[in-house]
Amino acid sequence: PSMPGAVIMTSLIIVSFHSKGESMVRKSRIMLLIAFVAVVANGCAIKPREPIATTLIKESRYEAAPGTRIGVINTVEEVFTHFHIGTTIFNNFQKNYKVTWNLHTYIDSEVVGKLIGLGYSVKKIETNQEIDNEMQRLVKRGMIHFSLNPDLLPVLQDLKEQNSIDVLIVFQTFGEKLGDAINKVSGYGFYTESFLGLGKAYPFAHISAGVINLKEISLIRYYETQTSSSLGELALPSDIKNISDEEINRVEPIIKGLVNNLIGVVVNVFAK
Repeated sequence: PSMPGAVIMTSLIIVSFHSKGESMVRKSRIMLLIAFVAVVANGCAIKPREPIATTLIKESRYEAAPGTRIGVINTVEEVFTHFHIGTTIFNNFQKNYKVTWNLHTYIDSEVVGKLIGLGYSVKKIETNQEIDNEMQRLVKRGMIHFSLNPDLLPVLQDLKEQNSIDVLIVFQTFGEKLGDAINKVSGYGFYTESFLGLGKAYPFAHISAGVINLKEISLIRYYETQTSSSLGELALPSDIKNISDEEINRVEPIIKGLVNNLIGVVVNVFAK
């Protein structure tokens, strides 16, 4: 990346290289190496990842028969996550905010309403922490596609028998890295980055939707939403460590737009 401060540092090193003796030559080489590493490290730290906004991971042919009974699990919470990458690793932080977007209820009402409108029987399945944890292992990541995790076959079979359903839909959040962060970030919210007072802000959403055929215990479709600068750059919050409700709410229509994409993908599986 082009960084004025880095150019100045390199210029000073070159002057020293030509104006001092052999001891300074050795020192200059070391300084040049350090400067190069520092420039690369800082440049990478503020460079955002560029995944696709909505990525189709796995799709297989499926035709829902009349009278298909559908179960819906939804574990998306009302938590807005702010993840920040600063000038150094010591400036990085993550902070969660409770929001009142009713995203959980919105997903339920939209999916259930549309599927009932198509003539299907739909059941909202209440879960516990154990089931929620198991659903986090729903798919296995391969080189090209995701596949259904075979370790969950007993769990899926139990859900089928206990709820008398033919198909299961699962909405949940998942962990993914943002920028060059070491740890994965789950959920949805703000991703901000700053370097010496200059920075950017992007919305992000790590929400997935999986559709499983319980008659054959197979993955019908799986979709994920991810962060992307193509979703639109936002202004940095006025107080980076305490985002106001107004600034948080600017992200709501963007996140709901991505969620609507997920809902559309799910509903289209059952559209005749």
